[in-house]
Amino acid sequence: MLRPAHLLACLPLLLPAPLWSQSAVDVERGELRRLTTDDGLPQGFVRDILQDRQGHLWFSTKDGLARSDGYTMTVFRHDDGDSTSISGDHATHLLEDGTGHLWVGIKGRGLDRYDPRRERFTAVRYGEGITPGHYVGIDVLTLGPDGQLWTVSEDKALSVVVTDSAGPPVMRLPSHTYPEFTFPAQVTHAAGDQQGGLWLVTDRSLHRLVLVGAERGMQHEFPLPLPTMDHDARFHGHQLVLEPKRDRMWALLSAFAIAFDVRTGSPIDTLHLPDPHQIHRLGTIDREGMLWYEDKFERSCRLSLKSGQVSVLDLRSDGNDAYADLLLTRFHCQDDMGNLWAGTQGLGALRLTWSSRLFTNWKTDPSRGYDVVHYEVAGHRQFGLFWSDLPGRELGQQAKDRRNCFVCKHAGSEWLGAVKDDQGNTWGIMDHGDVRMPELGCTQPDGRVVPVDLGIGGKPPHRVLPGHGRELWVMVGPDHFPWDVHDELVRFDPITRKVTGRHPLPRRLVLHEYYTVAQWSLAPDGTIWMATVDGLIHFDPAEGTFSEYRHDPTDATSLPSNMIFSLCPDPTDPENLLWVGTEGEGMALLDKRTGACQRYSSRQGLPNNVIYGILPDREGNLYLSTNVGLVRFDPRTGTSVLFTSEDGLPGNEFNRYSSALGPDGRIHFEGMEGGVVFDPAALNGAPGGSATHITGVLNMNTPLPVFVTEDGVWTNGSRGRELTLPYDTRMLTLGFSVMDHTAPAKNQYRYRMSGLYEEWVRNGASNRATFTNLDPGHYTFQVQGRNSAGVWDQEGASLSIVITPPWWGTWWFRSLVVLAVAGLLYAFYRYRLARALEVVSVRDRIARDLHDEIGSTLSSVALYSTVARNKAGDRVPEANAMLDRITESTTEVMEAMNDIVWAVNSKNDDMAQVVQRMRAFGVAITEAAGMQLKLEVEPGVQALTLDMAQRRDLYLIFKEAVNNAVKYGQAGTVRVSLARAAGRVQLVVEDDGVGFEPDAPSSNGTGGNGLPNMRRRAREMGGELTIASVPGTGTRISLRFDPRNRKSLDRMTSDGRDST
Repeated sequence: MLRPAHLLACLPLLLPAPLWSQSAVDVERGELRRLTTDDGLPQGFVRDILQDRQGHLWFSTKDGLARSDGYTMTVFRHDDGDSTSISGDHATHLLEDGTGHLWVGIKGRGLDRYDPRRERFTAVRYGEGITPGHYVGIDVLTLGPDGQLWTVSEDKALSVVVTDSAGPPVMRLPSHTYPEFTFPAQVTHAAGDQQGGLWLVTDRSLHRLVLVGAERGMQHEFPLPLPTMDHDARFHGHQLVLEPKRDRMWALLSAFAIAFDVRTGSPIDTLHLPDPHQIHRLGTIDREGMLWYEDKFERSCRLSLKSGQVSVLDLRSDGNDAYADLLLTRFHCQDDMGNLWAGTQGLGALRLTWSSRLFTNWKTDPSRGYDVVHYEVAGHRQFGLFWSDLPGRELGQQAKDRRNCFVCKHAGSEWLGAVKDDQGNTWGIMDHGDVRMPELGCTQPDGRVVPVDLGIGGKPPHRVLPGHGRELWVMVGPDHFPWDVHDELVRFDPITRKVTGRHPLPRRLVLHEYYTVAQWSLAPDGTIWMATVDGLIHFDPAEGTFSEYRHDPTDATSLPSNMIFSLCPDPTDPENLLWVGTEGEGMALLDKRTGACQRYSSRQGLPNNVIYGILPDREGNLYLSTNVGLVRFDPRTGTSVLFTSEDGLPGNEFNRYSSALGPDGRIHFEGMEGGVVFDPAALNGAPGGSATHITGVLNMNTPLPVFVTEDGVWTNGSRGRELTLPYDTRMLTLGFSVMDHTAPAKNQYRYRMSGLYEEWVRNGASNRATFTNLDPGHYTFQVQGRNSAGVWDQEGASLSIVITPPWWGTWWFRSLVVLAVAGLLYAFYRYRLARALEVVSVRDRIARDLHDEIGSTLSSVALYSTVARNKAGDRVPEANAMLDRITESTTEVMEAMNDIVWAVNSKNDDMAQVVQRMRAFGVAITEAAGMQLKLEVEPGVQALTLDMAQRRDLYLIFKEAVNNAVKYGQAGTVRVSLARAAGRVQLVVEDDGVGFEPDAPSSNGTGGNGLPNMRRRAREMGGELTIASVPGTGTRISLRFDPRNRKSLDRMTSDGRDST
């Protein structure tokens, strides 16, 4: 130990006169919000509060441990039948370690470790030498630099919890785990730093043990004075607190504090608290480096570790004193949003909202009338009416007296002021009620009130308003009309006390419920803008002209309402743009150049449509006073953030006329519950986004354990999980929460279900989404939350959802069905192929049989008849004629049979065979007749395949047409063409012969069958036959048919002999 050297180093710090001290003490007021058993707390005595890394708030009470996601409380209590439950219900201290485990002190039971992934508790076992004093009541929990947990019991016993073994954590004596160190007895507090040191403090000394790093094994000791006694004659031991931002460890010694450099272990600074302040119980250190503690009078205080400034907190909640009425103990933690959380001795938890310290509130006194406050916005001079003096007199108003009031008793009359001139006079209206007409009055610096006659006859004055330079403007009414009706604007010189101009208003303004002019804005260009009860009026004094802007129900670019409450030049373009607030219709951005308005209301996201006041900040935002709170509106994005009494405002309902902007940029508003002033720069520097978590899934309103990690354990995390559900999931509900505990009702959400739709659905403040009858498939649910500061969590939370199909919808079943169908189709194909081959075989056999049997027989008959004819000669003329007839008929039958054999034979199914047979027949018959045949075939036609019936019918139609041209046409040339167009085949046979009348009977009177047969065959082919012939001009026969209309099994009815 290096005792001598460090004793010398500490001597200057322990002298009665410290290095420096701070004597001033501030008193800060704050409004607290309560969280009670009505909100789900299991019990009102809150011992400790902690926010974990996921954003949940934990509350240790005497009747269980509670976890809040902002909407619901999950309470953990001991269950004798569940070994993974918490060891006892009386939870005390809380600590989260670097692995995300939560450590919970249990009164009389020791210590538990909570695993958030498995949602189970493990009791810490006790090693050799641990006595009941180590765990009956744990007073301090802290993490050492090596990640181990250190505890200090209520009877000052020090122990270490070893967590690096495979089994459950074990509480051991420090000397057994770290035998190289000498540990002090009666330790009152412990803390670890980020440089490898463990700090221990007793009533008499401070110890630093280096557990990690190059200096491991080093140990330092510093002597300390004994603790002081509080007003109840109780001793409070010394305490330690780490200030990580400045690498300082503070030893808190009641009335003063010593700072040590954690890198060297050397004392470097001291703070002395002003008498009689003492630090009795340590609270927390906030983000600003402020130490929160409880003093010896059991009040919450705040100490700046940089300046030594002490602030005593005067805290209330709904009018109740936080100490006497609510039994506040101390502030335990600051959450991610900057809210401070404190426990009480039986009345729940208390929240000091981060924004409440930024709002300064004051009470109003309506009975004293309004103060008239003039201010400037972007070069525009405007005014506000306030019921009380503004705090700090930022706007330079004088102390409240009657001459500066609006609507108050002054000099025996109702005084409506107040406008000051350059000579110190205050001008206003003296309203005498029903006694006589109102008068213009001047209150001189000595307090005397002098009536002034405007000299405009019997027209009564009703309002005095400031002008440019030294001029004043007086609103007057009709002649001898006492009521508040304005029909003329009079310019008045207060120095000469003469009227210098009179300007009739474009319309009468009547006082009903509100003053006729809510805002009077003097623009830098010398013009005046008036927000009135009947529209917006722009007045140019130089030209003496008025322009009106009014609501037009048929024009969406007109003002949304004629009842105007407030005006504000646009922060970015005040010369051309003006914001206009209305009663009940939101606000509008007026383009002065065109007169067109862009409207904003609740339909565009404003929280309320009554806009009492509009004031800008230096960052381009607008602050709006409404009926539901204070709104920060960003004109660039159209987004709004609402501040309410939950955030520290005196109330949610504000007043018309009551707004003002200070020269330092601070904003003032006044409402029914009081006034508020704040620095928007501080308010704009709100915390960032808050994490969004999926907090639960319900199937038909039944909660599901849904969050399964890769190792198969349950977790309450939210990112990258997958949930598998059966196909009969009819209603799926997902709960979610953004981890902002400031005002959960103000949090906003949007979600989408990829796989169902990709668009974001705005869900408002609802933290649930329900889906019904999801089809089997893979979906990804994504949700993003917006906290009370108006910041969206862009990362959000997601959950993969798989809806499994029924067995008949699974891939394997579908595969089997596909295979079965494919097998059936293949079998059917094979069957059809076999049938087709069988048909082909039959056709070929028939062709052979016809050719071999019948053909040879007919040939024999023809031969026999020819031989008989030759032998008979001319001896039997009658027999000769008969034999000739037999020979001719036999020859025709043989030709017809050859056609049938050709058609039946499967070798001739392609179009090329048809063309070849056509050519052979045509050439033979035309050459015999001394005629010329021209046959033209399109190249693509011969590649076609025709069925047996089509081939036969096509050939026979061709044969009949050519035969008729040769026999009857007396033609010189026969032209035949085969072509394909639009998927159809066209056969054209035309000649240059004598032609005929298609509808006339045959010349021989027998009524031949040639043409009817051709038409019948065309119909059977599904084609169209056209015969065009005029006597003397030749004949044209055209056949068009679709080769795909196959009828391979059609019966063959023709014998091939077509005659006319």
